[in-house]
Amino acid sequence: IRPATDSENFGNHDPSTRRRFFNSAPPHCVAETEIPKNLLCALPGSDSRVAQGFHVMIFRDTIAAIATPLGIGGIGIIRISGPGAGTIARRLFRPGRPTAELKSHRLCHGEIVDTETGAVLDEVLLSFMKAPGSYTGEETVEISCHGGPLVLRTVLEEVLRAGARPADRGEFTRRAYLNGRLDLSQAEAVLDIITAQTQPGLTAAVGRLRGNLSGRIEEIRGAIIDLLAGIE
Repeated sequence: IRPATDSENFGNHDPSTRRRFFNSAPPHCVAETEIPKNLLCALPGSDSRVAQGFHVMIFRDTIAAIATPLGIGGIGIIRISGPGAGTIARRLFRPGRPTAELKSHRLCHGEIVDTETGAVLDEVLLSFMKAPGSYTGEETVEISCHGGPLVLRTVLEEVLRAGARPADRGEFTRRAYLNGRLDLSQAEAVLDIITAQTQPGLTAAVGRLRGNLSGRIEEIRGAIIDLLAGIE
């Protein structure tokens, strides 16, 4: 089991490649639905619904991956996203205080345990985010473990046994895009922030992630629509 981090999984820096990435269908597709900006994408294990003026996806499966780079460090993060994220967390996580509850956007200290033996796998900090207030727009859990490869793999394997499936390459950002949390320009900016080598490049990428480019494009689009309306 290896990380499925977005920094690795966007592939190269060619914009056409990244567009193909977001418009390609994963192998478990059930339906085609309209997504923001009239871009089409067929997706697996999902339904669609209308929210805030555009269609978003409702995924029926829960995904998980190591979200930090391979190697030894102080902290490693396992991200879980999907409708079963909270259920999986409650199954594996034993809070430090027995009366503690998982509250959205709060850190909780405790232990991850083996559900079969009850053995403690690691002492962790766990954050729970209710939908849609998360990166993907779905119910999300992030487990901050100690940063050794073995402990991360062990905890991830337990998460997968509890009902999640391994995330595809870049799937967290793909879901954020399809759930309307990011547009295409913002989704591409995620990679540019991660791979930035200069301060101007980082500044430009952060601006695109904040929607500066998308906002300008929307202004131009509105002006064109007004001109067309006047011509007609």
